[in-house]
Amino acid sequence: MSTPKPPKPPKPPGDVRGLRADARRNRARILAAAEEVFAERGPSASTEEVAARAGVAVGTVFKHFPAKRDLLTAIMKDLLSRLSAEAGELAEHADPATALFSFVSGTVEQAAGKRTVVALLAESGTAVGVADSVRLLAEEVGRLLSGAQE
Repeated sequence: MSTPKPPKPPKPPGDVRGLRADARRNRARILAAAEEVFAERGPSASTEEVAARAGVAVGTVFKHFPAKRDLLTAIMKDLLSRLSAEAGELAEHADPATALFSFVSGTVEQAAGKRTVVALLAESGTAVGVADSVRLLAEEVGRLLSGAQE
């Protein structure tokens, strides 16, 4: 007789490697919906509202994000990743001064809608979970700034 294999440990909430395509799509829809719901409703937003907006069952939300804090962290990592990609793209393909101005003005424009998520993250102490994402964004913004200074 062979010994039974131990169960696989659960994946961290932000780990999308190995997810089926439909699970990745659900996760992306949940993140987009959560970003909107938290921006509109603030801290009183519920996971049920997020699920309804994403068009998934509330259990699907909890499968990807076991706690509200996990969802907030994922929103912030996603936002920081998008900002980093935008800064990198601008640094590669735009006039340096224009690139910096475009990035800063676009970020300021988006800031009002994101402030609720950022405030909730700060309250929950989740900022530690996004340190790598913040570091990457700082590097990309540094590239923009250096290019504009030259």
